[in-house]
Amino acid sequence: MRLLALLLLLPLPAFASDYVPLREKLTPDELRAIALSQAQIEQLDAALRAAEARERKRENAPAMAPAPRVESQPAPAVTAAPTVTAAPVAPAQPRAEGPKVGLGDAPIVARAVGRIESWAPGTVFTLDNGQRWQVLKGSVTLRTPLESPRVRVVPGFSGRWFLEVTEDMPKARVFLVD
Repeated sequence: MRLLALLLLLPLPAFASDYVPLREKLTPDELRAIALSQAQIEQLDAALRAAEARERKRENAPAMAPAPRVESQPAPAVTAAPTVTAAPVAPAQPRAEGPKVGLGDAPIVARAVGRIESWAPGTVFTLDNGQRWQVLKGSVTLRTPLESPRVRVVPGFSGRWFLEVTEDMPKARVFLVD
């Protein structure tokens, strides 16, 4: 923090012709106020001197032509993989309420509670088994509303779930609310 404050107080010597050490730029009171050790002052001087040299080198460098394009080479094949040893883990205790949603690949069959006329992103379906599923993608307006229809929540690829009211209608992508 003190080093940063010192750098902000000092003008960068990048445009100066010769670097002036900190002891010559700051008064003894200013050096005491910063509370840097002798070694820290010397490190800061070295860093500022190197920054000035880089800036001068950059200013004096001729304009460079763009580098020729190089075709990338495939990475060399790895011959051996490191061995990882895992610590033994205690087996998980089964939960009393049954398996969690998403761990199996069997569809969930239940009845929707109430009347279904349509759905869109944000619509929440409450099932008679207590689960609540919210629509993430998909929207449909039914021609005739359904009263407590039998629905299936089927698993999809990569942990996605879809709510199916009837087989011939588009499915809604859903996620379990609770």
